Amino acid sequence: MTEEIKIGLPESADITMVATFQETLKEALDQGSPVELDASAVTRADTAFLQLLTSFLIEASANQLPVNWGVISDSFKQAVNLLGLSNQLKIS
Repeated sequence: MTEEIKIGLPESADITMVATFQETLKEALDQGSPVELDASAVTRADTAFLQLLTSFLIEASANQLPVNWGVISDSFKQAVNLLGLSNQLKIS
């Protein structure tokens, strides 16, 4: 079985990190391994970054690539809920 790729989200998950993080997510898709996203360090998340993650989860699902969440900070969860993206990001 393919080893899971663990990806830690940045402390400030905002538009300034989108381009860099997009490359990280693309590499994970290209590898075709299951992914675990760790949002434990996130203290701030904005709409642009959450849109990137939503797009990644859609793409991963289309490629039948499992994506799971590790630890999720309260700040990240609040941003997700505020924007109404909990279903799209599969965060309860």
